Amino acid sequence: MQFSEQRIRAYLEDILCFRKSNTAVSGEVSKEFWRGHFKALLRYNYGLSDKSYYLNPKIICTYFTDLDMTIGVNIFGGDTETLLGFYDANDQFYLDLKYCF
Repeated sequence: MQFSEQRIRAYLEDILCFRKSNTAVSGEVSKEFWRGHFKALLRYNYGLSDKSYYLNPKIICTYFTDLDMTIGVNIFGGDTETLLGFYDANDQFYLDLKYCF
């Protein structure tokens, strides 16, 4: 878990998506199971100043030899005037296959 604060010097009102002072919490939580062949993971970022957020839950499978599979989702939210809220309509689901030979 990480806490961050950003202060913009010489702030102008026409700067898009940011306030003069911005704070956020971000981090990653994960848990391995089934002898380490599966991993559930959540990456997150939450803007305390503007209440915008990004979530990236995913499951990683390394059960098969030379093949890694990941299934996950990217979720954005917040007001349209925020950086993460600007992408709110761009949530996506993905499947990633890596074959190592």
